[in-house]
Amino acid sequence: GLSLFYGGLVQSKNALNTVMQSMVAIVIVTFIWIMIGFSLSFDGGNQWIGGLKFLGLHHVGFETSKTLSPHIPLSLFMLLPMMFCTSAVSILSGSIAEKMRFIPYLIFVSLWVLLIYSPVAHWVWGSGWISKIGAIDYAGGTVVHITSGVSGLVLGIMIGIG
Repeated sequence: GLSLFYGGLVQSKNALNTVMQSMVAIVIVTFIWIMIGFSLSFDGGNQWIGGLKFLGLHHVGFETSKTLSPHIPLSLFMLLPMMFCTSAVSILSGSIAEKMRFIPYLIFVSLWVLLIYSPVAHWVWGSGWISKIGAIDYAGGTVVHITSGVSGLVLGIMIGIG
């Protein structure tokens, strides 16, 4: 939905590129989330970054997890934060509409998920330092909107807002 919205906001010559940036980024982010992002976000690790127990969804099956998902299978639980991650990337794509080429954007998004989004998700939703001081983020206001908003602002300043 956001990709079509952003595609409608840009000049017609840039509409296809804008839509494709968002759609292909979702595919890449889904792959990265399955391979390493979920593990970095939700495996115990330390207070800054998760571990690698769930690397490639190893140990993620149809059983429940006492700490992460006591009522639903862990494989089903993994899908909700993955959806939040793809939403954050879609929001981020709006900040660079018409301003960034296709391949550099995909490289940026891949690194962003690993270096920015996954650690913040671990801090808030995993067993990181923010969750230990009592923060609660049910709807993704911290993890999704703050990471994508601040990253979009910084990216816009770095590549030129106008």
